[in-house]
Amino acid sequence: MKIGLLCDALGYKLMGAENAGHVKIYTIEDGALHEEEVKRIGDTGKLDVLIGKTMSESVVNSVDADIYLLSGADWVIKALEGYVMGTENMKKYRR
Repeated sequence: MKIGLLCDALGYKLMGAENAGHVKIYTIEDGALHEEEVKRIGDTGKLDVLIGKTMSESVVNSVDADIYLLSGADWVIKALEGYVMGTENMKKYRR
């Protein structure tokens, strides 16, 4: 599974201001979350999920994803890490 985080999804905490207009890509493989790379919008290739705080029509048109998820919270990656580590670990990330 390939997951892309739009710069706005986690703000500049993870990606830095210089990465505005970029997508940070993660994969879930063999029960583990792997950080791949940061790519410009339009250069991401096919994604299963794109997560962003706000998404303009041009972003949706530029990124090929099966699911477009709006979320502005920084717990998204922590929840995904908990998911791939198992439900026991995920409990600590619940709100």
